[in-house]
Order: sequence, then C-alpha cells, then structure tokens
Amino acid sequence: MKGKVKEIELFIEETFNVLSDLTKDKQFVFVFDRHHINSREIRMSKKGIKFSFTTSSQIIKGVQTHKELEFSREEEYLLEGDTKSIFVRGKDIFINNISYSEDGLKILSGIIHSFSTVKKENKTEKLFRRQILPVNSEELKLTDFQGVSHKIISNSTNKEAFSFHIPIKVNKKLFLLYQYKYLNNNYISIDCKNVIEEKEFQKICFNILLGMAFLKGNLYHNEAFLFGYEMEEMKNPLETSYYSMGGSIMTNMPTFTTNIHSIYKEEFDNTQNDVEYEELRKELYKDIYYFSNVCFSNLIELISNEEKIQRAIILYLHGHTSSLEIRLPNYFVAIEAITSYVSKLNMESKKRLNPIKDNKVANEVIASIKQNLKKFVETKNLTSEEFDLNILEKKLNSLNSPPNADKLAESFTLLGFTLSKEQQKILKKRNSYLHGSFVKYIDDDDAFSEVLYIALRVHLLVAILILKSVDFKGYVINYSSLWDYMSNKTIEEKKMVKI
Repeated sequence: MKGKVKEIELFIEETFNVLSDLTKDKQFVFVFDRHHINSREIRMSKKGIKFSFTTSSQIIKGVQTHKELEFSREEEYLLEGDTKSIFVRGKDIFINNISYSEDGLKILSGIIHSFSTVKKENKTEKLFRRQILPVNSEELKLTDFQGVSHKIISNSTNKEAFSFHIPIKVNKKLFLLYQYKYLNNNYISIDCKNVIEEKEFQKICFNILLGMAFLKGNLYHNEAFLFGYEMEEMKNPLETSYYSMGGSIMTNMPTFTTNIHSIYKEEFDNTQNDVEYEELRKELYKDIYYFSNVCFSNLIELISNEEKIQRAIILYLHGHTSSLEIRLPNYFVAIEAITSYVSKLNMESKKRLNPIKDNKVANEVIASIKQNLKKFVETKNLTSEEFDLNILEKKLNSLNSPPNADKLAESFTLLGFTLSKEQQKILKKRNSYLHGSFVKYIDDDDAFSEVLYIALRVHLLVAILILKSVDFKGYVINYSSLWDYMSNKTIEEKKMVKI
C-alpha cells in the first residue's frame, strides 16, 4: 500500500511581514563617497506601484547643469537605514524634479525602480524563491484550473487555513502558483520548491504569468517582490528584492473558461423554468473540465524554452487591446511564429509544400533561369541601372518557396487539427491583413464588421495552434459566435468549441 502524500504547508506570514515593512515610509542616508549627495538624508515612500524618494544636495557654483547628480548606471549605491539598508543601481534611480529651497539647497524627487537588501556581488546564487505581485482588488481566475490544496501556517496565531495552488513543473523544477489576501489586498504568489538562480526564476515567473494571461486574458506585470530562502519551508527570507516591471495588459478576453454560465448567460436567462434551466446546464457543462496541471505545465515549459511561442503570446495579448489595424497583423505574425516552431519540430515528417518537390531539380531550374537572364542582359547590352540582375537573382533564390498560406495551414495539419474551408480561406488572405491594405474599412460600417469578424476568427486560430502544441483537448471560447452581435454575422456555431 502506498503511503499518504504529505500535504504541502506554506509559511507565508513572515514573508508578508517583511513585505509590509518594506512598503512603509523610510528614512535612509545615501552612502557613496564619490557622489555629490553622499551622506545626505533620503526619504522613500511607496506611492501606488512605485517607490518615490526625496533628498537634497548642495548647490555648486556656476551654471546649473545638474551633472553632479548623475548616477553611474551599473554602480550600486547604499541607502543606509537604522534597522535595514538597501542597495540601488544607478540605472534604477530616476530624478524627475529638481527645485530650490530658500536655504540654498537643491530639492530632488524621483522614482526608484528596483532595489535589493543584498549587494549583487554578495547574493547567494541558488536559493528557494518566492515572487509576490500586488494586484490590489484584482483576482486570478484559478478556479478554472486543476488545483491542489495546501495548508497555510500562522506562527503568530497558531492557526491553520486551507487554500489551493496550481503545481507547475518546468524543466524539472516545481513551481506553485496561488493567491493570498493580506490586509484586504490581493497578491499573486509563485514559489519554486527547488533551489534556483534569481534570473532564471524571474524568467519562469514571467512565463507563468504569460501563460495564465493567454488562457485568462490578463497579464499582471506592474511590480514584484522577490524573496530568497535557504530552507525549503521558506519562512524567513535571506534576501529581498523589488522590481518595477513593464506594465500589465488587461484584456478581459480569456481563451479558456469553465464558467459556461458567463458564456451562455442569454440562453440561461431565457429558460422558462427550473427544469429547462437544469437541462440546459447539463447539456452545456457536459465535457467541461478544469485545465489540467500537466497541460498547464506543458504550456509554461513551451513558453520558457521556445522564444517564438513566447513572442506569439505577447503579440496575441497586445492584439486584444489594439485597433483592428494592429490587431490583425499581430495575430497573423503570431501564427507565423508558431508555424515556424511547428515546422521545425516536424521537419522530418512534414510534407513538402514547395512547387518543385525535388530540391536538386529546383536548383537546376533556378540556375537555368539565372543563366538565361545573364545572357539576355549581355545580348541586349543592358546596364545595371536598366536591368538589376542582382535583385532578380536574390528573388529567384526563393522561387521554390511554398505560398505563405500553405505553410500556415500545414501547421494545423501537423498538430492534428482540420481547418474548415472558411478558415483556409482566411489564411489565404494573410497578406492583405498583414500589410494593412484593409484599412479602407475605417469609414465603412459593413467593412468594419467584416474585418472584426476576421479578427475574431484568427483569434481562435492562434489559440488552437498554441493549445494543440501542448496536447490540450477541450473547449475554448469562440468569440466570432459569442460576439456575433458586434460583427452583424449570423454564426451557426457554438460559443464554446471543442479542439
């Protein structure tokens, strides 16, 4: 008989006490004897998603160029406190205002984008790590995922609480993704249960958030606190860092959901009685399952190991919030990036789509055409300005390349998905939408609706490619049907489609 699997215990309280203390107003002394503000008092406070600071400096004689206030980008400056000190790189200190006081000082204020409690050269290379992202009132929709319960231990109250996390295995390391509420604010936490370098940990954390954004529509990426621990129980942080990041992408346009009621709200509202309601519920919830841990791990590992997939998802997310002129090109470039990955993966087994199947024959044809062109130029005595042979030869080198639409369509076949005739037709229009030649729709309502409809169709195609790449089997949201009132199309398809 197999032994009982030990329930995961999380010690979170101590870490959040450290986080809470970091965000309180603080007073430091700037310590760097080669800088003009050495020994000056510097006050730091948390305002929104930034750490702000104010300090002062002596005014030097002459024209005020403020050169003395510049910080060397890679230098680490010590901000020394009574109980805790931090280190800040010059490139993370941004002065955005300089004024003058009545007592002859420059008053400086600005933003500190990142800092650490340990100097870079003294950091421990491999630690157990935790990343915490403040998201205020926002929430990850983790209830759509196959979760595993854990116990939260509080040393101060001797109480236990239960919650759940999503276990994610990436490159043989185990990560836990979960939410936590502290002092009425929501936080996203990612733990690594193996020792890991800080940079690698940050990259995988970003990819976890990116994978979640692909499925649930929102990328939370404003700021993060990173904690490093010597022991796996992760009680008391040995190192703490703060990073202001690139900014969140909030699209509210998920690809996957188990909340079928939110998709078919109108249909549920139109039921006449409880019996009809229950019959509809049973029909629509049939074969609706949580997103599996294995599939989510496959997705995050794919994003982490394949730059093309990562880039495709970033384009995909930005496309959701962009105008149609940008959205459609984003989606098509995303498809091309995924196609490149799929083609490389299936190089040996894939069918050749080139017009001339035999490479040797193709090279002979191209060489023959080049030779005839060269003879033609010599016979007609044409100059390079009249007949640029070099450009033509370069174009001839790609003479046997398959059409772009065929390459895009092939990737679906390789992943075991059969495109409809309409989907094939849309892919063949790739050039029109990729190069912006459809912008005529701007002043035409019908044309606008048509392009919106195409965008929603391509949105689904991107999702299919990525999900089929990680062996997903299940239902995804079909926005061309869900939003048919926006495109003025009558769509004879379900709002959730199985792939």
